[in-house]
Amino acid sequence: MVMSEDDHARVKAFADKRGVSMARLFQDSALRESYDRRERLAVIAALDSANRLLAKLGCKVSSFASPALHSGHVQALN
Repeated sequence: MVMSEDDHARVKAFADKRGVSMARLFQDSALRESYDRRERLAVIAALDSANRLLAKLGCKVSSFASPALHSGHVQALN
């Protein structure tokens, strides 16, 4: 990996402050990032699933409401 002298100094100082080598710092950072990414993807998948369920529910409610509104038995809320 190529980095500027300034970046190298900043990363080295950060690693020294934590008491680890630069290699270990990069390794921990890479593993933490991929875990965070997997976690984010799982949350996105769960939200997508919930969104699909809500959309299906909305379609069902609409399919029941439309005939009731057109029949005159139910008044629309405005």
